[in-house]
Amino acid sequence: MFWSPPTLAPEIHSTPLHVAAHAYNWQEILPLLLEMKDLDPNALNERGESALTLLLEDTPFSIQGDNHRTALFPRVFKLVTSIFLASPDAIRKEPGLLRRAAEAGNVDVVKALLEHCDSTMDCAPALTAASRAGHADVVKLLLDVPGIDPNAGEPALVVAGLKGFPGIGFPVIVKHFLNHPRIDPNILTSDGYTALAVACYHGEEEIVSCLLSTEGINVNAGKYHPLMVAVQAGRGRVVAQLIEGRADIDVDQHAYNQGVLEACFPGFPSIRRKCSDVRFGKSYCWLEEYPSMGTGQIPALHDPHYWYCSDRLAPRPTGPYAVGLLRDPISQRDPFYDVMITDPAFGEGDPILIYCVRVGNGEMSKAVLSHRGINMSAQARCGCTALIVGSFLRRHTILDCILTRPDTDPTIRCPTHGTALLAAAHRLYFDTVNQIISSPLRSKLDFHDTADCGCNLFICAARSGDEETFLSFLPLTNWQGSPNIVDCKFGRTALLWASCYGHESVVRLLLSNPSVDSNYRDKDRNNALILAVNSGHEEVVRTFLAFPGVNINARNRNGDTALSLAVWYGYKRIVRLLLARKDVDVKGLKIEGKRIGRHYTYEYRYLS
Repeated sequence: MFWSPPTLAPEIHSTPLHVAAHAYNWQEILPLLLEMKDLDPNALNERGESALTLLLEDTPFSIQGDNHRTALFPRVFKLVTSIFLASPDAIRKEPGLLRRAAEAGNVDVVKALLEHCDSTMDCAPALTAASRAGHADVVKLLLDVPGIDPNAGEPALVVAGLKGFPGIGFPVIVKHFLNHPRIDPNILTSDGYTALAVACYHGEEEIVSCLLSTEGINVNAGKYHPLMVAVQAGRGRVVAQLIEGRADIDVDQHAYNQGVLEACFPGFPSIRRKCSDVRFGKSYCWLEEYPSMGTGQIPALHDPHYWYCSDRLAPRPTGPYAVGLLRDPISQRDPFYDVMITDPAFGEGDPILIYCVRVGNGEMSKAVLSHRGINMSAQARCGCTALIVGSFLRRHTILDCILTRPDTDPTIRCPTHGTALLAAAHRLYFDTVNQIISSPLRSKLDFHDTADCGCNLFICAARSGDEETFLSFLPLTNWQGSPNIVDCKFGRTALLWASCYGHESVVRLLLSNPSVDSNYRDKDRNNALILAVNSGHEEVVRTFLAFPGVNINARNRNGDTALSLAVWYGYKRIVRLLLARKDVDVKGLKIEGKRIGRHYTYEYRYLS
C-alpha cells in the first residue's frame, strides 16, 4: 500500500493551522503550532474561516468523516478552543463561527462564543443550524439569549420538524420553541408551509400533538394545508389526529402536485403507498395496467390506456355476485400493493375524499368521512365522486362507510362511468353492485339508467356470463320494454350473450318476449344461432330451431353460416339438427375450402 499526500485546497488551507485542522492527527499537531508566539490563532483563510471552524465542520478532508471526531479528544479540543477564543474579537472577525459551533452541537464552544456576543449579533442562523442538526441543548441555550428572535431568518421551528425522526429528540426541540414567549406557531417558510404541515408530512404524531395544543395555532394556515399534506403522505393516524383534534379544520381540500410537495419538503424519499390502477384525466377516466409483482424493482406508473369491455369472462369464483374479468388487470393480482408514485401529477386536483378512496387507504378515508363538513358530492376533474371511484375500484370497506352517509348522492354521473351502479356493473363487479343495492341508498337508485356508451344494468348482467347473476338482477330492470339493448363493444343483445354462454333457460325466457329480435346481428354480423353453434351449445340450438322466424342461413362477416361452423368444428349432433331443416342452405357450403376431417366430410355427404 503506497502513501499519498493529502489533497489541499489553497482557498481553504491557507495557513499551517488550517492544514492541521484537517489532519488525521490534529490532536498532536495543533497544540504544537499554537505554542508558537508569532502565529495568529484566529487567522482566516481565503474563505474567511478560522482553523477552529474547520475543526468543527464535517468535511471530506476529515479522515474520520464526521463532526464528532473532536469528542475523541475532549481535553485537547478544550485547550485548542480556549486559545482560539482568548481574543474577544474572534466572534466579530468570523460571525459564522457561532453557526458552525451550533451545527456541531458543541455546547461549550457556543457558550464561550455567546460570552463575547453583543446585542447586535444575529443568532438566528445558529438557532436554525442547531434545530436542523437536532441539538436540543444548543437550541435551549440559544433561546435563552436575551432579545433573540425565534422567528427570524429561516424559521427554526419549521426546520426542527423538517428532519424529525423518532428517538433523536426533535420533538423536544419543538417544545423548546413553543415554550418561547415570542414564538409564532403559524410562521411560514419561503415556500409557504408551516411547522404543522412539515410534521404532518413526516408523520410526527408527537410534534403534531404539541402544535395542536399550542395557543394561537391556525390549522388552516399556509399555502399547503396540513390535512391534505398528511393525506398525500399517507399518514392515516395524523389525518385522524387533525380531524379529531380540531373542529375548525377545513376539510374542503384538493390534492397538490406530488412533485411540488416532494420539492417543498426535502430530506424525504418518494412515497410508497397502497395504490390502485385508476387515474383521472380532465375529461375521461383511465385504467392503468401494471406488470405482475415480483421481487424486483418497484414498478412506476405507465402511460394510461383506455378501458374497454373485455371479451373473455372468468367463471364465478365464490358467489352469485363475484363475477370478474379474466383479462382484467385488477382481478389478475392484488389491487392494493406498494408502488412508487413517480408521476408528479398523480391525483392532482382530486378532492380529499376522492384521493383517499383512490389510493385505497381505509384509515384515512374513515377519518375524513367522520368530519361532518366533508362534501360527499365533490367531483374529480373527470366527474367522478368518491362513491363512483370506490365502485369501480371495489373499495368495499370504504364503500360501507360512504353508503351509510345520508348525504351521499348515488345519482351523480361521470361522463365515462355513469353512476356508481353502472360503473361497477359495466366492469362486471356485481359483488359491488349488490353492495350498493343492499345499502340504505337503495331507494335513490335508478335501475333503468343508461351509460353514455349505451350499456345499462340489464345488458351488463347478460354480459357477465353468469346465469344466476343475470336472473337475480333481471327483475330490477325494464328489459321487457327494451330487450334489444346492446353492449358497447360487441354490439350484442342479451339474447346473443345468453346464446354465446349456452344459457338455454335464459334464451327461452327472452324469446318469450314478442319484442325480442331473434335475428339481431352483432358487430361481426353474428346472430344468436351462429353464436350458439360456434360455442357448441346443442340445447340452445334446438331452442332456436324450434322458434319461428329464426334465420338459419344468416352469414357473419367471414361468410360463415351456422351449418358451416358446425361442420368446421365437428359438432356432429348440431350438423344433424341443422340438416334436418328443409330450409337450410347447403349449396353455399364449400367442402373443398374447409379443412375438416374426412369423417365429417363423409357424414355431411351422407346426411345431405
